[in-house]
Amino acid sequence: MPALCSKCGAPLPESAYSFSCAQCGTSIFDSGPVTAQPTFSIPSELEGIGGWLILVAIQLAVAPFAMAYSIYSNFNVLNDSRYAQILSDHPGAANMLVSEIIARIFFIVAVIVLNYLFYSKSKIFPSVMIGYLFLQMIVVLGQNYTMSALLGPGQYSFASGGAIGGFSIWTTYLSRSKRVKATFVR
Repeated sequence: MPALCSKCGAPLPESAYSFSCAQCGTSIFDSGPVTAQPTFSIPSELEGIGGWLILVAIQLAVAPFAMAYSIYSNFNVLNDSRYAQILSDHPGAANMLVSEIIARIFFIVAVIVLNYLFYSKSKIFPSVMIGYLFLQMIVVLGQNYTMSALLGPGQYSFASGGAIGGFSIWTTYLSRSKRVKATFVR
């Protein structure tokens, strides 16, 4: 790649380190030529899935199974006679369980897509993951608010805090980490 003048961008001859630019006269003796595209190297220890990305990999691997178990549990609650009285006392609870099942099915599909983007090291993975985390946080907050309204305050505020905290931590990591920028380049 030919060297370019730092002032006007004109191509410089290879021996231009001790002369001035033929186009504009700028001295290039001290600073040397500027290349058209600055190049930098990423330290090899930052490339690949390592560091905190291992936790992301574990989360993506476990999430579909945890969500499938949650769907199974919700179906059991809807169909188990032991919960019939609770569901009849709280008429919106059955609808809430059905909406949670639908949300979990959507999130299972989303996690499968995220796994593909993660292991193919797609450059859109961090943005898609942040969007997924945001949507998941919104759904958790909505479900917890509804459950608190239906069944009274309880453990739901803890789950809401976990959703907000998880979103904040992982969004910061995915948007600022040098390892993330070095890994997701395809």
